[in-house]
Amino acid sequence: MLLHYSGPVITLLGVILGAWGTLLMCRPYHPFSTWGIVKHLSWIAKQVLAGKLQDARDAIREAEAFSTINPENRYRTVAGVYLLVFSFAVQTIGAALILVDMIVHKA
Repeated sequence: MLLHYSGPVITLLGVILGAWGTLLMCRPYHPFSTWGIVKHLSWIAKQVLAGKLQDARDAIREAEAFSTINPENRYRTVAGVYLLVFSFAVQTIGAALILVDMIVHKA
């Protein structure tokens, strides 16, 4: 039972760590807060799905113009790189556990 759930949960944790690390690495390049970037990405996705590609491009251009708001914090950027690399290791462990579970519980 533990093996059955540990692989997916650990893999999901690795994905979340990877997303967080990527956000830290890219922080100087967008003018948004952490939740602001999620809202902006969601808005962009809605525009693309609705076929409003030009509106999405315009919004990205406007966001790019404001990217000088956040000066680069090299410590945060490097911490993001380390977190991203660590997330790959966590995802690999999760994937290995999923494979072991598949082999052990062959039906």
